[in-house]
Amino acid sequence: RLFQIQKPRNRHLVDVRTAESLPQAERIEDVLVMSPPELIAHKVIAYHARRGQPKAGTDWRDLAMLLLTFPELKKEDGAVSEALKSIGVKDEVMTTWGEFVAQELIEPEDEAEFE
Repeated sequence: RLFQIQKPRNRHLVDVRTAESLPQAERIEDVLVMSPPELIAHKVIAYHARRGQPKAGTDWRDLAMLLLTFPELKKEDGAVSEALKSIGVKDEVMTTWGEFVAQELIEPEDEAEFE
């Protein structure tokens, strides 16, 4: 784990874990980043694991913003479900993905942010 040292509490920045293989990545300005379907799949897993906890709200927001940015990925059967299957998630996580896809997401209005 990497931490940012600060007061009153250190901030957890990242976990480093061993893995059999790295997720699919794309190169953006010479930096390898996780592909959008892989990123969304991992967020779905985190959201499912944290349901009922305050942190699940952050995961829900991240998923909503990612799917508003990449609306073509908001399909029950598509690149995200394929990524979830390749990770080997349980049926409950696939159900969570289906429930999330069924939700209507509305693009935020920048002007209404401070009203």
